[in-house]
Amino acid sequence: TILHSSNSHFKLPNVGMNLPAILIGVRYKINAPAPIQSDTAAIKVSGKIRWNLRLALGMNESGSSTSPVNGPKYPIYLASVAISKMYSPINKVSVGLEAWYNKGVYDFIVSQEFYDDDRHKKAMAACVTLGHEFLLGKFGILTTGGIYFYNPFYKDRLEADGKTGIKDQLKSYIPARLGVQYHLKNTHYNDKNNLFFGLYIKSNFGQADFLESGFGMVF
Repeated sequence: TILHSSNSHFKLPNVGMNLPAILIGVRYKINAPAPIQSDTAAIKVSGKIRWNLRLALGMNESGSSTSPVNGPKYPIYLASVAISKMYSPINKVSVGLEAWYNKGVYDFIVSQEFYDDDRHKKAMAACVTLGHEFLLGKFGILTTGGIYFYNPFYKDRLEADGKTGIKDQLKSYIPARLGVQYHLKNTHYNDKNNLFFGLYIKSNFGQADFLESGFGMVF
């Protein structure tokens, strides 16, 4: 396995750490239980397409991984809409649209006079997302990836800084997210009208961007 440590760019410096590891273990049951059938074995999922709406608030410090430190934390306001479908009691896939407004980017644009007009608009970003949620009753482990179709500031900042590396360019096109969600109703039996709350790490091609928390509804 590989263990990754990061504070999700919530505070700088955030250099992160990757630790390859080999795990060896033994599991022993003192009293072997009688064989039982899993509760999810007989569950029939509807397989219907559901609408998902989510609102979230992100926070981060603006800067690179190591500087500047001890700066202010800026809010990021997010909204997303998606359609989802359950393929089994524990697997749900989704596709959707997501957009956010980054107050830290806006303050940088204003202070550095980076743009002459449309400053609020250019502090926004939007992408198409594809996601999967591994469901464990009321809990879920969410992973999403996507493609930016609107991300002017990051691309223009790369050009202004003269960064032409492939990895830097990919960061301006590929967002990703990893998070945990808690649903008010057991997802094995309720695939609609279910309110959920979540905590997530948003990244750009694997580099942490910001920490976010939010809530949403499956209709």
